[in-house]
Amino acid sequence: MERQNRQNTLRGALLAGTIISGMIFISPAMAQEKTAVKSDENVVIVTGSIIRNKNLKANAPITEISAVQMEKRGGTTIEAIAQTLPGNGGGAMTNEWSAGGNFAQGASAISLRSMTSNSTLTIVDGMRMAYYPLADDATRNFVDLNAIPNMVTAQMDVLQEGASSTYGADAIAGVINVISRKEYKGLSGKIYGGNRFDGGKANYGGNILWGKGKLADDGYNLYFAAEYQHTDELHAYDLDYPYNTANMSGLCATSVVDGKQTCRTNGIVNGLQFDGTFTGASTAGTGVAVVRPYLGTTQKGDYQLINPSAGCGSMTSVTVGTAMVPGATATSGYASNPTFCQLDVVNKYAVLNPENTRASFAMHGVKDLSDNLQVHFMFSGYQYKSHLDGTPQPLRSGATAGQAGTTFSLNATNSVYGSLGAYLPVYVCPIGTVTCTSANGTLNPNNPFASQGYVARIFYRFEDIPRYTETTDQVFRFATGIDGSAGKWNYSVDLAASDNRLTYERHGVLYLNHLVNAINSGMYNFVNPSANTQATRDYIAPVNTQNSVSQLIELRGIASRDLISMPGGMSTIGLGLDTRWESISNRSANPDPIGGDPTMRWTSAINPFGAVGGRSVHAAFFELNAPVLKGLDLNLGGRYDKYSTGQSAFSPKLSGRWEVMPTLAFRGSISKGFRAPSIAETNSDPTTGFVSYTSSNAAWKASHGNNTYASAFSIGKTTIAAKDLKPEKSTGASLGVVYRPLKNIDLSLDYYKITKKDVIMTPSGWAAAVEAFLAGQTVPDGYKIVADEADTLYPNAIPRVAYVIFTRQNLAEMTNSGFDFAANGRFNLFNTVKWNTGLQASYISYYKQKDMAGNVERFDGTLGNNDITSGSGTPKWKGNWQNTFEYGNFSTTFTTYYTGSYNWIAMDQGDTWDQPCAAGLHTISYYRDGKTPVVCEVKPFIYTDAHFEYKVNENYTGYVDIGNIFNNEAPYDPNSSYGSTGYASRVSNFNYAFSAAGVIGRTYRIGMKFKY
Repeated sequence: MERQNRQNTLRGALLAGTIISGMIFISPAMAQEKTAVKSDENVVIVTGSIIRNKNLKANAPITEISAVQMEKRGGTTIEAIAQTLPGNGGGAMTNEWSAGGNFAQGASAISLRSMTSNSTLTIVDGMRMAYYPLADDATRNFVDLNAIPNMVTAQMDVLQEGASSTYGADAIAGVINVISRKEYKGLSGKIYGGNRFDGGKANYGGNILWGKGKLADDGYNLYFAAEYQHTDELHAYDLDYPYNTANMSGLCATSVVDGKQTCRTNGIVNGLQFDGTFTGASTAGTGVAVVRPYLGTTQKGDYQLINPSAGCGSMTSVTVGTAMVPGATATSGYASNPTFCQLDVVNKYAVLNPENTRASFAMHGVKDLSDNLQVHFMFSGYQYKSHLDGTPQPLRSGATAGQAGTTFSLNATNSVYGSLGAYLPVYVCPIGTVTCTSANGTLNPNNPFASQGYVARIFYRFEDIPRYTETTDQVFRFATGIDGSAGKWNYSVDLAASDNRLTYERHGVLYLNHLVNAINSGMYNFVNPSANTQATRDYIAPVNTQNSVSQLIELRGIASRDLISMPGGMSTIGLGLDTRWESISNRSANPDPIGGDPTMRWTSAINPFGAVGGRSVHAAFFELNAPVLKGLDLNLGGRYDKYSTGQSAFSPKLSGRWEVMPTLAFRGSISKGFRAPSIAETNSDPTTGFVSYTSSNAAWKASHGNNTYASAFSIGKTTIAAKDLKPEKSTGASLGVVYRPLKNIDLSLDYYKITKKDVIMTPSGWAAAVEAFLAGQTVPDGYKIVADEADTLYPNAIPRVAYVIFTRQNLAEMTNSGFDFAANGRFNLFNTVKWNTGLQASYISYYKQKDMAGNVERFDGTLGNNDITSGSGTPKWKGNWQNTFEYGNFSTTFTTYYTGSYNWIAMDQGDTWDQPCAAGLHTISYYRDGKTPVVCEVKPFIYTDAHFEYKVNENYTGYVDIGNIFNNEAPYDPNSSYGSTGYASRVSNFNYAFSAAGVIGRTYRIGMKFKY
């Protein structure tokens, strides 16, 4: 109740603040002879500093991307532009990435320096926003870039070094500061529409901006903005090979080891391999059920279609001959040349981009109350809706998160779920019957072997129950403040409050208890699924709705003044106080994660993560800028943060800039930073991620007769929150040079190094704990093993592991170093063409992680860090080059993006740094099959976007955007976790984080802008 009251109070404050602020601007405004200090040219705001001084220059590399530059890059959202930043690396979350059903579906975040989203701070006008209610990998809280309106953005500043001394937590790798328009007068807007050249991704939208009053003349400005965008869902069947199918047998390569050609496998359900062999009926199944008779654990016949006379319907079929089945025998299930239905799950169901609809509005006002006092406010609302189709669930979908096994008893001899799969019983009874026999039941109409007294093992996919997710994210933000001067002091007081409400609906996900009831009662018709009523389908898969809320309110006061005159000029000091409350209420969508009735939850399609908590943070900070010599400025700052949850940190920073001559300057800094444990890390439900595991224990395998039970199996790695986590602490250093050889050319080169200690991670010894359990030994401290159900063929043998449970800990140290380069030039060609060019690049030279035992894992230029970036990789190079040519009323811009190569090793997955790629050993175990192309690395990816613009007259301008104008293809990368064919709901074989443009292909957008 207290939390609900606080939420209601915050929403009321947002509305009340907007009304009060708006009333100030409705009243008539007298023209001012002198504008307030905020409007004075002597006031300059630099991202990363609290000092307001026109002579202040940045001591760190800051990339400033104006609204005009964003438009020339073809960007219609802040998210689209931010994802292309050179410093954005592994761990970034693009909309394509989050479309695959990850933990924070529907959101987007960047990862500067490849240090993940929780080490990059995203702010708006220097103030924080509420976190996205869902956490990346259920642990990393971040600000969703989709929630920042684009129309009112004046520019985006990217500070590429630590800034905890100014902003506090999370600013370890850098800061994204989205700066709103301060004023606007007139009426402007645009409309546009576009698609892929091959179709399948239509998009359209528009925006409008109206403003009144000129601050310098009228003493006030008030503007309103609104925008709307819609993008259609992009399916795999719209794409080219190999992104549009699960059949990878057409991808072949020649081994550099033995000169033999190797090819990948055919992943189509029940499909034949490229050599004509058949590996068995898929347990995932198709929309037509495959069954086999069993008596207990003994097979009593071959696999067959549940209704052979109905055939495969719209699917294709394959007849399996004995010669196609290696080692076929009378008991293998394939001796009778059965017919099976085939299903290309990727082609039919995989999605690259979700359907999304964005709508936003904003109202901003600024007014001079006197010669030295100004008030401003901003109220904005943003709604982002996404729809993502998924793959219908198979019958053999396991439960999740701490559940020990999936056996649901029907009677003494039969079970609907077991280690060998799902069974259709001999007899069916009404729902609620405890024991169903011939005495109280009837023969199961879905079981073709019921009259013989056999249960039917079934492989099936519920294709008649569409599976999709829909998210609706609403973000309301109110910010207000005053800026003024009193005596020698300039001051500002700012208040910002944001409320993020997410509704996450999952459709077509099986609810286990209802599924068991439907099987036991015969309610669901497996023989003819089209005969099922919608009520039956809704009973088996009811809609799962998760409502989550994240809120933040921040109050900050800053004052600065000139201090004393020094040889290089006047020194300045700034002082500040900051306090905020942040909270998240994200209840698990799948309750009772460990223990209890294992049937009373949805299947593994809903991972049961959630976090609920709130905390207050109080901070005091300072900054001193001292021009100790002419051309030499030193800047000293520091901030102390205290959390109500017990954590605290002091973050000092010393930086400097030395202008040796007007054309040459050196700059550098050294700083401390921190990241407080997130609410998701300290107050979350247990979180489970499933991994495929193969034991090396030959004796344990032999105890199970070396059967399939003891081969590769799935283990749930369940992480428990820990309230005693310490903050992650960082030390950052940078050294750079800025050179202007000509007045129209600027060059800069900066070296950086960041070391982060007490990194919060899950322990890496889980595999050793698993092996200890399988060997009958004592499980190491810190781990808990939950056994799977017993092997029905060898019930007395040590069972395999269902879950390994552990807590998050401060376990590691990370070091990341590299270079940032920038070059900008402005030229007049032939005295008629203006050419503006800008090149930016980031290079990671060294990125390592060291655990408590001193073991070092290195990730730069590799697929790692796989554990925390899901295999998105750490390419050493990223960059972009933008060129704009203006001739009269016509202009064109070409922006080229480059992502460097990286190899297929990942030391956190057991690979070694010097592991030769020629050996064909890759990170993901299910590709070590002898048929994977032997490729050493993922090739670089380069593509170019083009923007053409023609000014028709003073009021109208037409433009055309061409995305990926040369239609460059994404490089082949099956090892990126979300790019692998192991994820049937995803388009495969490329890296979602870096090369989605190469899969989407060439696109176009045509628009018209107007301005009055």
